[in-house]
Amino acid sequence: MGNDLLLGVPITEVASGQSSSMTFPQSNVQPNHPMTHHNNAMQEELYEFERLEVWELVPRPDKVMVITLKWIYKVKLDELGGILKNKARLVARGYRQDEGIDFEESFASIARLEAIQIFLAYDAHKNMV
Repeated sequence: MGNDLLLGVPITEVASGQSSSMTFPQSNVQPNHPMTHHNNAMQEELYEFERLEVWELVPRPDKVMVITLKWIYKVKLDELGGILKNKARLVARGYRQDEGIDFEESFASIARLEAIQIFLAYDAHKNMV
């Protein structure tokens, strides 16, 4: 029996006469493995979604593409390189949509530097600062 180097999960070879469910000694469990901490961060993120009532389950309409989700993981470090916090975010894969099929228009608000300068000059002129 060996360990998967990526996840630290015991890899076993099960003979046909053995049951597929086995118990493993505690020494094979790696509680300090980074994925364990990311699992905790994922649970916190899902708890916040439930607490803030971010979504509501609805029936899936026929012939409609559903946007899938993806977990993004980040490790926050202190100035000495030690781990401060493991973070997890759940994001939508909006890039998989096709214009004209899944949505009609998209907008991104962008302010040009000249527009900001004109706005600030107008505010100063009208004593709005």
